[in-house]
Amino acid sequence: MSRSASQIDGLVRTILADQPDREPCIEVLDDAMVAVLRGKSSAERLKTAYGMWRFARDTVRRVVASQHPDWSDDQVKRESARRLVHGTG
Repeated sequence: MSRSASQIDGLVRTILADQPDREPCIEVLDDAMVAVLRGKSSAERLKTAYGMWRFARDTVRRVVASQHPDWSDDQVKRESARRLVHGTG
């Protein structure tokens, strides 16, 4: 299912609004997920990690583009990279 930039922006805002004071935490994998990951080759794990990275990058780009519709693609890419490296603050 493909989402529009405004849908993704709304989803991100909803998540952040629901947990404004949430402290960072370490999430523990359950045993079933550990078994799945152990069953994957290094290449499969790397492919999964790259897919997650790509999803995060594309999501941030869509949010930035929706927040700044007047920006060029290059400006959106630079701001997205900055946010991914340094956060939104």
